[in-house]
Amino acid sequence: IDPPCYQQRGCHFYDLVQSKRTIPELPVQTTQQRSKQSIVLSILLGVEVLLVVLLSAMSADHLSVLYLVGLTYAGAVLRYYISNCLNKKYPTFYLGTYVCNLGGSVLSAIAYVIQQAWREEEPFSSFHALLSAVISGFSAAFTTMSTYAKETVHLQEKNYSWFVTYSWSSVLISFVLCIIIFSFSVHVWL
Repeated sequence: IDPPCYQQRGCHFYDLVQSKRTIPELPVQTTQQRSKQSIVLSILLGVEVLLVVLLSAMSADHLSVLYLVGLTYAGAVLRYYISNCLNKKYPTFYLGTYVCNLGGSVLSAIAYVIQQAWREEEPFSSFHALLSAVISGFSAAFTTMSTYAKETVHLQEKNYSWFVTYSWSSVLISFVLCIIIFSFSVHVWL
C-alpha cells in the first residue's frame, strides 16, 4: 500500500524514515576549533607586523609599505567575517563571497579612478600611496579567486542553475559596474 504522502509533498522524508537511513549532519565548530583559528590568525598578524617593520626599515617609502600591509590584513579579515556570516545564512548561493568579490571590484575601480585624477595634481603624495594600497592591498585580499573557483565547482556539481547564476552574474555584474564607474569618470573629467 502506498503511503498517503505520495499524493502530497514530503514523501522523500517518509521514504528516509522508512529506510532507517540517517540524515548527515553538518560539521559544527567547537570552541577548541575556534580557538585554534584565533591562534593561527594571531600568528599571521604577528608575522605581518614583523614583515612591516622589516620592509619599512628597508624601504625609502615607509608609509606605502605600512598602508599596503595594513590594508591587506584588513581586507582579508573583513572578507573572512563577511563570508562566514553570509555564507551560513545562504549556503546554496555563497552570498558572502559574491558580495566580497563585487564590493572589491567596485572599490578597486573607484580607487583607481580617484588615483588617476589625483596623479595629475600630486603624483607622489601619501594619498596616492593610500589609494595604491587600497587597490593592491585591501581589494586584492578582500576579493578571492580561489574561493570563487571552489564554490563555482561545488555549485556545478550540486545545483547547475545556481552555478550558472553565481558564476555568470558575478563576472558580468562586476564588469558592468566597473564600466559604469570608468565611463562616469571619463564623463566628469573631460
